[in-house]
Amino acid sequence: MELSITINPNFEKDRCFIEATAHSKQIEQITHILNEEHPHLLIAEDSKGTIPLALSDIYYCFSENKLVYAQTAKQAYEVKYKLYELEDRLSAHSFIRISKSAIANIQKIDYITLAFNSTMTVHFKNEMREQITRSYLKKVKQYLGM
Repeated sequence: MELSITINPNFEKDRCFIEATAHSKQIEQITHILNEEHPHLLIAEDSKGTIPLALSDIYYCFSENKLVYAQTAKQAYEVKYKLYELEDRLSAHSFIRISKSAIANIQKIDYITLAFNSTMTVHFKNEMREQITRSYLKKVKQYLGM
């Protein structure tokens, strides 16, 4: 992909043009990032109220009992998104779906182990773990270049 940026103080407002031979996942991700109001924040809830979480502080997002949470180093915060919405929103920010109920921040992975039943376990830097289920294993391996 070729990228061209023109900075001109005489422009009335910022504009972005995308020219492509076909619609692709990459174009979708770029469009999504450009349309986000706060692309590096996720709004969450806890007992104190509403909290903006930096994406770089989130280890993984998961669903449990029909609620969705963002796990940081020490605490899980409830978020008002469905997991598939978070997957779409966070895919351009080093997050990847690892199971039906979890999306991992690749930058927060410490290491990955292989289990005897053809699944893998993600060990995060905060010492928490999540399973990569078989249905997501190929996609994760491709993403990580394994």
